[in-house]
Amino acid sequence: MSQNDERNMNYKGWTPETLLTYIECQIERIEQGVHERFQAQEKAIEEAQLAATQRFEAQEKMLEQRFQAADKTQEKGFAEAELRNEQRFQAQEKAVIAAMLSAERAVAKAEAASEKRFESVNEFRASMNDQARAFIPRSEAEQRMLSNSEKTDAIGIRLERMEGRGAGLNAGWAILTGAVGLVGVITAVIMAFFRH
Repeated sequence: MSQNDERNMNYKGWTPETLLTYIECQIERIEQGVHERFQAQEKAIEEAQLAATQRFEAQEKMLEQRFQAADKTQEKGFAEAELRNEQRFQAQEKAVIAAMLSAERAVAKAEAASEKRFESVNEFRASMNDQARAFIPRSEAEQRMLSNSEKTDAIGIRLERMEGRGAGLNAGWAILTGAVGLVGVITAVIMAFFRH
């Protein structure tokens, strides 16, 4: 029955069958309304779930893309950092090798310089030893000087004697002879000193 039929219906001639029919119609109408509402709600829920799922999937996809982009950026950063670290390590390794080679060269130069210094010192020692061997010993030099002094004294005594014989020219010759003798003695001492 439609709504218009219900309004036009006269409620006076109701029987239990008509009442039952009316109630059944009302129940059927209510059930159909509930069923339509339920279907509409189910459809709305399905649409909401579908929209939520689509939004969730879109957000998940967006997050996945962001994560992948961040992961790529991070991997790229790690790769760049690793490359820089490797380059730094290689540069440091080269610097250490260069420093070690430089140190080895410096040590070799220092050793060569030390060897040359030791050779110079040894040559100086050898020349000093040669000089010491060539010098006259002190005792011998003193002995010769004493001998020369005695000879000079003897010459002086002779000169004094010669003075007594004559004056003037003879005396001059005597002094000259003594001086020449003295120079000769000194020269002999010096020559003897340098020979040994």
